Amino acid sequence: MAIPAKLSAASGHYARQVQARASLLQRIWKERTAYLLIAPAMLGYLIFWTYPVLFAFVASFTKYDNFTMQALEHPLYNYERALVRDPMVRRAFLNVLEYVAITLVIGQSCSLCLALALTNLRRLVGFYRTIYYIPIVTSVVTVATIFRWLFGSDPSSPMNLILGAAFGLKPIRWLWEPALVIPIIAAVSIWLGLGFNTIIWMAGLKAIPPEYYEVAMIDGASAWRRFWSITLPLLKPVTIFQVVLGFIGGMKEFGLVLVMTDGGPGGASNTPVLLIYKYGFRNLQMGYASALAFLLTVVLIAATILQFKIYGQATTYE
Repeated sequence: MAIPAKLSAASGHYARQVQARASLLQRIWKERTAYLLIAPAMLGYLIFWTYPVLFAFVASFTKYDNFTMQALEHPLYNYERALVRDPMVRRAFLNVLEYVAITLVIGQSCSLCLALALTNLRRLVGFYRTIYYIPIVTSVVTVATIFRWLFGSDPSSPMNLILGAAFGLKPIRWLWEPALVIPIIAAVSIWLGLGFNTIIWMAGLKAIPPEYYEVAMIDGASAWRRFWSITLPLLKPVTIFQVVLGFIGGMKEFGLVLVMTDGGPGGASNTPVLLIYKYGFRNLQMGYASALAFLLTVVLIAATILQFKIYGQATTYE
């Protein structure tokens, strides 16, 4: 009697699977118009994102030079070369970490200060919001070209003329000094992203219930105490968002560096993405460039998870 019972249970399970499959097909057919409408987007996603990512992953384990793919004797050679043998990769990651540190600490501090100032304004708020947001809608290439001209290395560059007239300083080769090039690019990036970051901080400030400040003022708390005890703790979700987004964006910096310095002088301003571009599209070492891209992806994922662990669970407030 046990065998027929097992057969009956198996047949019942199979019948349920067939019924579920038929039900799924019926639901798909019923919503066929919706599926047809999203089909172009799905095909574009598969063709222009999924397939290139999978192809690059396979290429990262091969010698894919000059658009010819060859198997490597050691499949992990490209990754070993990036991690151990290529000093330019280490230099690029150190450069971008310096860049991220400057843009996060100084850039976010300036954006928060500007957001606090604009939140307390009573007149011409729309005018000031327009002024500080203009850089974010400007082309990165245009901004980089203008600042490359401003920080030119010749004595007739605007920055050298201003400093020479005001302080009598000799001309400085701004973008040709290894110690200055990353801070200058970071300063341009801070100015470029000031508007967007300020809006994010202002949204967080507007979401803080005013009752907290009213109670603190009744208790006699100073403005500084209200900022440290109320504003900063309640801005924790916004802080996590800004740090994570700023870190990812900084690690992927490409446009400003490409136009302003092209990684010079001597690789002092190379970034990982710029290095991927150089290896992949200038040297046509697509396999090695793919390996660098996936290493950068792993670093970004690990750093993002670490940041969430450090900051803890984001809290919200009513």
